[in-house]
Amino acid sequence: MRAAIFLAILVPCIAHEVQRGTWDSAAKDNVTHLTNGGEVWNVGVAKGCDSNCASVQWIPSQDSVKFTLKGNNTGYIAVAISSNQAMGPHDDAYICARSSPTSSDVKIYSAYLVGHHPPGIVGTVMGNTSFADGMLSCTFSRPMSVTKSVGGKNVTWDVSSSNFHLLYAEGIVNTSGNVQYHQSGHRMATHDAYLLAGEFADIGSSTPVSVTSGPLQSTTSVPLQSTTSEETTSGKDNITHLTNGGEVWNVGVAKGCDSNCASVEWIPSQDSVKFTLKGNNTGYIAVAISSNQAMGPHDDAYICARSSPTSSDVKIYSAYLVGHHPPGIVGTVMGNTSFADGMLSCTFSRPMSVTKSVGGKNVTWDVSNSNFHLLYAEGIVNTSGNVQYHQSGHRMATHDAYLLAGNQQTDLTTQTSSSTTTKSTATQSPTTQPSPTVGMESTTSGAVQLIATSLVSVLIVTLCSMKNILDN
Repeated sequence: MRAAIFLAILVPCIAHEVQRGTWDSAAKDNVTHLTNGGEVWNVGVAKGCDSNCASVQWIPSQDSVKFTLKGNNTGYIAVAISSNQAMGPHDDAYICARSSPTSSDVKIYSAYLVGHHPPGIVGTVMGNTSFADGMLSCTFSRPMSVTKSVGGKNVTWDVSSSNFHLLYAEGIVNTSGNVQYHQSGHRMATHDAYLLAGEFADIGSSTPVSVTSGPLQSTTSVPLQSTTSEETTSGKDNITHLTNGGEVWNVGVAKGCDSNCASVEWIPSQDSVKFTLKGNNTGYIAVAISSNQAMGPHDDAYICARSSPTSSDVKIYSAYLVGHHPPGIVGTVMGNTSFADGMLSCTFSRPMSVTKSVGGKNVTWDVSNSNFHLLYAEGIVNTSGNVQYHQSGHRMATHDAYLLAGNQQTDLTTQTSSSTTTKSTATQSPTTQPSPTVGMESTTSGAVQLIATSLVSVLIVTLCSMKNILDN
């Protein structure tokens, strides 16, 4: 009888200890689970988070994670993906920063951390930014796997295969817009490590953080088209429809496409489109999203280019076209690149809606609600790596316009294919995001569960006390 009573009391006590550990862990980080599969880390806040709370939100999709940072406009806010709670030895960082201490112009930078030093800037990142009511906000998409050159070695962070801690920091920028070391007491780290890929995770597929030598290049080739693709349905453009919802434009090829065919592949997901370009290694290959078959008046362009005519180092650039001129470079883009067998290849993700400053005005291209033509070009780079005007006869355009968002499209009547507005003092606000305070359950059910949990906790503590009395 005594043994039965002991077991009846001991089992709930053990269960209570396990539950308490989970509760404490969640309270330490104050992470809110969203109904869309994403999560929000309410930075440094014990309970709840109002509109002025610094936060990091992440929403995974099939091949990328969309991040939204929000914090005080001291100069910059930043998030880092780390294997531990400290800065370094290798952390993947993203910075939302003002161009100067008094500027309302905000940019997103890709960077890395190697310890207690200012971040190493890699390049700019496409996304949406806002600067209002004393707060900075940035939204961008990050591929599941990212590789950066750190100290002469390639470091890869793969969030699809392992848990990571998140680091948050606030700091100032100098008059030149350079990011300074974060302010004292303005750095936080999650107590727990999180699987940022959520339901799209592939546990054990690769090492979470790997360091290798050699030039920065994709370690795995990205296939240009599915081996289970359906038959081509557009004869004029030779578009191949893939079983994964994507499409491939086999550029300038009458029928079929072998391994040496120039091509543009696009695969839509919920909030972005993944592009893969492949073409001859003349110097650069490029794709542009255009409202017509000509260059300009405003085209959204992406360029896969060698760093010099003889270099095997390849970078991806975000740019724009305004006519028959070399492209205007906006910044670099994260993605995977390869240079092999006389061919260039680049893969990157582009948000559904992109805004760039062109000639002092903001131009927005939203592929979720209108059809666009695609332009393809090949050209050379000079000894400094600057992109030159494409070679004669090396430009192609699709005959038809395509809905690049595929089955992910929204209301096709909401906006025009591309829009031009006078540049304001702040960049375009991000699209509406789920409220960080929305949880998996309603407020009412949460209150009921809280009361029930409290009553059970009191009962368990009483039973545990009885166990101690019996033991004595």
